[in-house]
Amino acid sequence: MNIGSKVMLKDGSSIVCGIVVELLDGKATVEWDDSLYCGA
Repeated sequence: MNIGSKVMLKDGSSIVCGIVVELLDGKATVEWDDSLYCGA
């Protein structure tokens, strides 16, 4: 996983997408965006 990677989180029936904005000690900080299309 790298900065700028797209990630998906299935939340019930919907899929929320986000982009990794920071990596710190192996933990990724993700900026979630409901309106982001991530090719689901």
